[in-house]
Amino acid sequence: MGFNASQPYDNFHWIKTWSRFFKNRFELESNPMEEPLKGLVLKKYHAKRFIVYTEDAAVVEIDLSSMSRPLPAIAVDTKAPYQEIDLGYFKNLHQAWRAPYASDWALAVGYFDQPYPDSRVARGLFLDWSTHQRHALGSDNFQLTWSDDDHLYGAWGDVGGFHGTNSKGRVGLGFARLKGNSDSYKGFNIWGGFEPENQADFDGKSWATISIEGELFMWVVPDHPEGKEYRNHYEYVELAHSRDKGSSWEKAPWRFEEAEELTIPTFLNFGKDNAGAPEAFGDYVYTYFLAPQDPSMEQEGPNGVSLMVHQPGKIFLARVRSNQLMDAKEGYQFFTGRDVLGSPKWGSIANKQPVFEDENGVGWCLSASYNPHLDRIILITQHRQTTQGLLGVFDAPNPWGPWSTIEYFEEEVPFGDIRPGSDLDWANNVFCAAFPTKWLDGETFVLNFTGGGQGKDNDSFNTVEGRFILR
Repeated sequence: MGFNASQPYDNFHWIKTWSRFFKNRFELESNPMEEPLKGLVLKKYHAKRFIVYTEDAAVVEIDLSSMSRPLPAIAVDTKAPYQEIDLGYFKNLHQAWRAPYASDWALAVGYFDQPYPDSRVARGLFLDWSTHQRHALGSDNFQLTWSDDDHLYGAWGDVGGFHGTNSKGRVGLGFARLKGNSDSYKGFNIWGGFEPENQADFDGKSWATISIEGELFMWVVPDHPEGKEYRNHYEYVELAHSRDKGSSWEKAPWRFEEAEELTIPTFLNFGKDNAGAPEAFGDYVYTYFLAPQDPSMEQEGPNGVSLMVHQPGKIFLARVRSNQLMDAKEGYQFFTGRDVLGSPKWGSIANKQPVFEDENGVGWCLSASYNPHLDRIILITQHRQTTQGLLGVFDAPNPWGPWSTIEYFEEEVPFGDIRPGSDLDWANNVFCAAFPTKWLDGETFVLNFTGGGQGKDNDSFNTVEGRFILR
């Protein structure tokens, strides 16, 4: 029986061109469009991404009227060595692109560089901007936890908290209680701020609070590290503990250091008093840490880079037994990868591996919560640039992944850029958002967020109601 080997393929560069073009662009869930246009058009969910292929053509037609906004486009001659032609932005209408010459053209329209594939659970967020509320103008952050008394608790940074101003009750770090339902809540300054129940006795910032058996824990980063006269939130992370619902705090005698490639963390929050975690996650408290872009970088001072999105972006995950949070730094186990069966491995800080990565960046802060209706961990962080509304919303079945993308806001239409029903002052400066678990109800939610408005607009505590658009 003879064997006939195939002959060498003369146009080998065509194969390389196709391979490069479809890297991060070919998606199994893309569907052919039904419009009777010449060639092939693949459309991704929500009309966010399109692939167009037409042979021997000098004009490429495409109907983009289903797009919600203009999207970036590139063209590639698939019969030539790979080279992208930047086409700028295609508007959301039926149009024709005139190529420089006739060939077999492939066009990509939309954003294809989100770090993870689209979620199989939710294809986006619907936000009802008529429900937008704003409080505590000038105070930001507010990552909240749901405690056993049915109230929400969390820290803010700067100014006077609820009912305060820059001159009335200003503190670097304050702590608040929120009472009531999502449409009628009220905020109270427990520790620091204007007319507080208790005076604050240390400074810093926090994007991480959790309630365990009625007691509160808060990761704190410094405003002015010991021995320095300038700000540097990156330098170290301390854990504070309150047995009286935020009225007083004590700090653990140990720290996580930036030199260990760990900075500005957040807790993974589950339900009321952190109940409701799936059994498979064990009796652990989980913390996500940002990896600094450079372990020697500073916010201000001689190595100052300000607060920034770290690129490339990496997030590490640590866990500790729920009754050992304060005991010792060595009790924290870090995600170190997966075994041959795909199960997570845990080990020392020195052997940690990223649990989440985005070449476009992460941070400088983040939030994480568990949605029992979706049975998913929801993580929110920034990419590309800070205080621009460039938020990514991701989901995973486990704290360690695998991750997929629910929303990935880009600079053309950042988070909140379109807000039908809201007449509150606005600038595209949101840098932090979270889902308080008390206000999750099936597929509906309340999202709280804050921005960099320098005492105006989103530099405040904001909430908006919405729902996950399920598949």
